[in-house]
Amino acid sequence: MTQLRQKFEARSERLRQRKCNQCARLIAVTVQTKPPRDDLIRPIMTVNIRRAAVERIDKLSEDLGKRILHARRVLVREAIGIFGVHQDSLRMWQIAGLRLPCPEKMKSELRIPNQSLISASPVVDINAAMVHLIQLVNLLTRYLSITLPFTPSFPGIAHVGRPVLRANQPFLNTTRYRDKAVLWMSSTISKRDSKSTQKHRQFLTAFALFAHSVAYLAWSQGVDGIGVESEQSVSVVRVSATSVLQLLSELCQSPRLGQRAHEPGTTLLAHLGFSLDVNHVVDAVLRHEEDAEQGWDIVDASTA
Repeated sequence: MTQLRQKFEARSERLRQRKCNQCARLIAVTVQTKPPRDDLIRPIMTVNIRRAAVERIDKLSEDLGKRILHARRVLVREAIGIFGVHQDSLRMWQIAGLRLPCPEKMKSELRIPNQSLISASPVVDINAAMVHLIQLVNLLTRYLSITLPFTPSFPGIAHVGRPVLRANQPFLNTTRYRDKAVLWMSSTISKRDSKSTQKHRQFLTAFALFAHSVAYLAWSQGVDGIGVESEQSVSVVRVSATSVLQLLSELCQSPRLGQRAHEPGTTLLAHLGFSLDVNHVVDAVLRHEEDAEQGWDIVDASTA
């Protein structure tokens, strides 16, 4: 009985071993004859590799931003130099060899016979200076990637015809001044009739809207202390919001020139960060009588 059991166990072991050998040969043949599928192979990126890739992209973007910043500064300063923005010996600002009186003086001097600044700066010269100024501001906004609250443009063919201002709705906190305004001084400015006075008032209003846009442009590039005369006395202002050529000169010298823009590449600028009210600028230009003791509304470029 013991011998039969031993024979049975030996036979069972041989059968088990034979099946194991057959399975092993089958697996070996399958592995050798069936290559792996390429579409099942996927690259595995570790966390460290991803972090390194992100850091590399950030470094490239930073280097690109520095080059953009340098290009903006070179282009802006070159353009302002080409247009000849400077202050002459009489402390009056000029562009392209033409004087541009501040709008407050233009209006007030109309009431003083034979003492008008307009006689020293003819209407033709002022309009020509305004055309050059608009061309310069349009160049600067493209170089700096800045959108203005009121965009100056020319009807029809570029740089031909009377320039107009159109409001950019997201910038405005008022329902006023949303219609286009013509930025052109009438040749009848020396007359004293109501129609001529109204035309000049419309021109001064359009100039005030344009001045507000230039003030916004200067503020966006780090020019501090931009203000207009008001009844509330606060800190001393560095530059009037209505002195557009002085604003461009300050912009050119700003150490933060080119750092902020409305498009990617450098620091993004919030559209609604400018606190100077356009109504205050218009009122400052149109005010009939100025009090020398009045204070100032101030806007700092650090408030974005």
